[in-house]
Amino acid sequence: MMRDFILAIVVLFLSAGCSQIVPAVSEYRINPNVYDMNFTASGCKDKSLKVAQAFSSNALMNMDIMYGIGEHTQFRYSQSKWAHTPNAALTSEIVHFLKSTNIFSSVSVPKSRMKSDYILETNIEDFMQYFDDDMQSSMAKISISFSLIETKNNSIVTTKTIHVNVPAKTLDAEGGVVALNEALKTVMAQSGLWLEESCQ
Repeated sequence: MMRDFILAIVVLFLSAGCSQIVPAVSEYRINPNVYDMNFTASGCKDKSLKVAQAFSSNALMNMDIMYGIGEHTQFRYSQSKWAHTPNAALTSEIVHFLKSTNIFSSVSVPKSRMKSDYILETNIEDFMQYFDDDMQSSMAKISISFSLIETKNNSIVTTKTIHVNVPAKTLDAEGGVVALNEALKTVMAQSGLWLEESCQ
């Protein structure tokens, strides 16, 4: 009886020793909350716009949160992930923002079957947190190119590339995400002003 009890205790300790404690992975969202701008241009009020799926590198098509150190090295956070891929999330944010501007009569998503007067193509050239070489400071950098295309002639009406850098307040994934959202708020505002000017 005592031997069975000791054997059970040993098995319990061995099984506990073999189990691994896996830290929880934090998930972060892209959500700049910028829908309060007023635009007055009327040139596109009767025109429809479809937002195409954004073009980007493969690194922005998965859940990994990447960061750079210096000019040449790039890593991924091991305990932090995106809730949605940056490529998909940014495309969705562009749609939501442009719907709020009322610059166009309607704004449709990439998979919509509706015909539109214009297509907005975007190319995400940079969307990442960068640390300096000594890891004492970091900055969120966003660079997005926009092209407004008239579908009737399949011709580019106008293009715009927007670069925004915002310092991160903390040297971790959360600090980078907060700074990226702040930078994206500025990018969205500038894209709205550009489209409004194009629709004068």
